[in-house]
Amino acid sequence: MDTAQHAVESSRSNGRSVGQPRILVVEDEAPSRLALRDILVEEGFQVDTAADGAEGIALARDLHPDLVFLDLVLPNINGFDTASILKADRSTADIPIVAVTASWLGEDGTRLLGAGFDAAIRKPFAPSDLLETLNRLIHA
Repeated sequence: MDTAQHAVESSRSNGRSVGQPRILVVEDEAPSRLALRDILVEEGFQVDTAADGAEGIALARDLHPDLVFLDLVLPNINGFDTASILKADRSTADIPIVAVTASWLGEDGTRLLGAGFDAAIRKPFAPSDLLETLNRLIHA
């Protein structure tokens, strides 16, 4: 991954705007991460991104986003473990987490709930499904 795609790709320039929800996207594949970010930015959300679970945990603790979209297959710390760590931490336990996965959820559905995921979206996803899930969880 080159420097432009690494670290934190952020859509904000001057900090958090009042009333504008902040979303954290944790996805190791740059095209997927950027596509998800672009959809959310177009809808008016502040978006921060991370390329792996460890970076995602650090950003969630630091930024306390309104919601996290979390890929399941990540380097270093997978999505299941990342979600479990975030839900076990008092500072991040209340953040809704949405699994974003290319695999069929069948047997993993129970595992997702056990790890602390609040919802799941299967890749490829329709932007309308993504936004419906996001709005349902943020405004719950």
